[in-house]
Amino acid sequence: MLQLIAPGTYDAAVTAQRSRLAIAACVAVGICAVLAVLAFAHRASYGQWPPAPPDRIGWCGRRYTAPQDQSPRGPAFPVRPIGRHPPIVGAQFYAPRDRLSDEACALLIYRKTRTGWYTYGLSGSP
Repeated sequence: MLQLIAPGTYDAAVTAQRSRLAIAACVAVGICAVLAVLAFAHRASYGQWPPAPPDRIGWCGRRYTAPQDQSPRGPAFPVRPIGRHPPIVGAQFYAPRDRLSDEACALLIYRKTRTGWYTYGLSGSP
């Protein structure tokens, strides 16, 4: 049986559907743009694309470069946490605890993972 549609009803439904699709497309493009900016910022800061571990770390006004080696055990001396890289979601980094001051810069810093410890060495001089 043929139903009669009031004039303009079909056009209004199509227009509403198109506007919902346009809004969804804009949201998707916005999310992709934010993720791209975050990925490029990670690359610029750490020398690697996410989710790869950082190739270099800036700490204490100095730059530390990629892991030199991995050890299943931690350092043989006391360490103190110095932060996560990338912040909040990244791996925890540690520096040797200095007897005189916790503010002293170290020659090596350490990244703790589930499988062991990675050593990052000082790059260049201050």
